[in-house]
Amino acid sequence: AVVASPIAIVSIGVSAASAVGRHAFTAALLSGTSCLDRDGIGTLPDVELPLAGLKFPPNDLRAALGQQLAILQVTDEALAGCAPSAAARTGVHVGMGTDPDAARFGVRWRISRVAEQLGESDEWIEAALESVGPALDSAGVLGTMPNLVANRVNSQYDLTGPSFTVSSE
Repeated sequence: AVVASPIAIVSIGVSAASAVGRHAFTAALLSGTSCLDRDGIGTLPDVELPLAGLKFPPNDLRAALGQQLAILQVTDEALAGCAPSAAARTGVHVGMGTDPDAARFGVRWRISRVAEQLGESDEWIEAALESVGPALDSAGVLGTMPNLVANRVNSQYDLTGPSFTVSSE
């Protein structure tokens, strides 16, 4: 049997292209101002996170994709001024597009095998690997996992309710 239970959205944090924060987003929305540049591209300004209380080492966050940092910034805004929630009953549900840079590492993993099959030299392979991007270290592995966005929020705020990240790519 399905039992209906109430859901309460008590606050919102927003980051939509250049409109960072719900006040900037609301102003852009109400004025009809575009958050996109002349080429129709939405560019998020640098993400700023307070170091105090951050549960991730700053060097690890340097290796994270911007989405993981932006979700922390948006969540800080959403939770500012809210009463603490029941951690076990608070879920994090994120809908997002996968950052295309996450694919660079898959290309890096495969390029040596394909290049060897094509008879490319070791020097060519090394140059190709470097042109695709740096090798991953342990922080980089977590920093490039698209499904980790909701987990960053869970970890930062000690939330243990059901959580997930959904993308349609």
